[in-house]
Amino acid sequence: PDQALELMNGKLILEWSRRFAARVANDRGLDQAGQAERALRLAYARPPRAEEIAAAAAFLDKQEKLAASPEEALADLCHTLLSSTEFLYIQ
Repeated sequence: PDQALELMNGKLILEWSRRFAARVANDRGLDQAGQAERALRLAYARPPRAEEIAAAAAFLDKQEKLAASPEEALADLCHTLLSSTEFLYIQ
């Protein structure tokens, strides 16, 4: 249980999420779908499926309306990916 809480609220994972988002944002000229595709590809080390890209881009769109900045929205997406089952466990 503590591990799940650490993934949700831990300072280290939040910093990793911000740095991951900065890496994705460093690829200039990407729209939301491009950023979503790049983040998924980096997190999962495989080409993302079209529905994954669409879902991640929709998340970014919604999150940008709620977050303080587009950078924060991207960090939230990266945090979600770093906490995902596919990222955490070998299949």
